[in-house]
Amino acid sequence: MPSFTYISIKKFAHQVVIAFRENILREASNSTVEFSEPTHSKNDAEKVRVSLNDLKIISSALLHFKKLLLKKNDAPRAQAVSEVDQRIYELIMSIEQSREVQHEREGVVA
Repeated sequence: MPSFTYISIKKFAHQVVIAFRENILREASNSTVEFSEPTHSKNDAEKVRVSLNDLKIISSALLHFKKLLLKKNDAPRAQAVSEVDQRIYELIMSIEQSREVQHEREGVVA
């Protein structure tokens, strides 16, 4: 049975940045950087719940990391981080739009 340990949002965001940094470094050693869509398994145990606020913090951390990479003149890695941040941003926008629609429906029903 999996166990969970609570960590603060700042530590989580820092760990996400480190993981992206290591992943991007690993991929940068290859000749091309490719992103593929995640494969969906039948086992839902791999899913993680993250709040909307947490996603916004992660997005901010990625933007900060991208700016750092650009200052270091590392445009390929900055582009890779930007693409990941774009995916998270689109997810944030999708969640916020679905919440707005849900609130509108609740207002019509009430």
